[in-house]
Amino acid sequence: MDYIILISLVLLSGLFSGLTIGLMGLSISEVKRASSLGNDYATKVMGVIKDQNLLLVTLLLGNTAVNSTLSIFMGTIVGEGLVAGVVATATILIFGEILPASILSKHALYVGAKTSTLVKLLMFTFYIFTKPIAYILDKFIGVSEDSFFSKKEFLYIIDDHLKSSKSDIDELDNRTLKGSLLLSSKKVGDHMSSKMFTLSPSDKVSDVMEEIKESGFTRIPIFKNRTVVGILNVKNLLGISNGTIGDFMTSRVVSVDAEDKLDDVLSLLLNNHTHMAIVSSYNSVVGIITQEDIIEEILLQEIEDEFSKKT
Repeated sequence: MDYIILISLVLLSGLFSGLTIGLMGLSISEVKRASSLGNDYATKVMGVIKDQNLLLVTLLLGNTAVNSTLSIFMGTIVGEGLVAGVVATATILIFGEILPASILSKHALYVGAKTSTLVKLLMFTFYIFTKPIAYILDKFIGVSEDSFFSKKEFLYIIDDHLKSSKSDIDELDNRTLKGSLLLSSKKVGDHMSSKMFTLSPSDKVSDVMEEIKESGFTRIPIFKNRTVVGILNVKNLLGISNGTIGDFMTSRVVSVDAEDKLDDVLSLLLNNHTHMAIVSSYNSVVGIITQEDIIEEILLQEIEDEFSKKT
């Protein structure tokens, strides 16, 4: 019976020690994300680790109580003195600390889920003793908050995924994710097209039709007195041979500054249901930027079709 009690105490010591390291090492944000994605283990563990200071005090109280009892009980078996101290220390260190910590640190979510009911019971049982201490820790040290990755950390993680054979992120995923994250750091002026094919609202359709065909553009800025007064969508000229360009252009023009960020401009274009924006710098038109230009920066490669001009 003495040995059964001894083994039980060692197992309890290992459980408390392992749970302390394993559960306290879990990120609340990661467990919350896993729970939201349907991980049942994470859902069970989330109910335990959401109050980390209370959990910590409960586990440490249990671990201290068990180790103290184990040391005393060990003395009744192996005797008092140096031998008892060495045996008790070695037993607690190996079986109560090292082995459980090694195992539970790698399987914290699984073991935590399987023991979540027991841990909740202990938290409830010791609540009157542990809550005041946890309250003081909350006030002076603070409670755990959700952690978030910075863009640099995301970029590093994305590259790590591409290098790993276990990841389901392929090269296109890698480029798209990185391109999207970098979009807010890129300026319109660095990615716009400064070469523009333009027309005047007074130009006759019959006179400029060949130029329009040769240009290959589907949307053309219309200038008047160095100011963009409209956009011509070439499809509006299908079957048309008479009239002026001004008769078929739209006067709705979206303008952006060369210093604007690409992510803001993409949102602007999408919200305005338009494909192209006029780029200005110091009140002068310096180019155009399209949704396609911005999407190319997301994909980190040129978009070309059978009509794309090779230069």
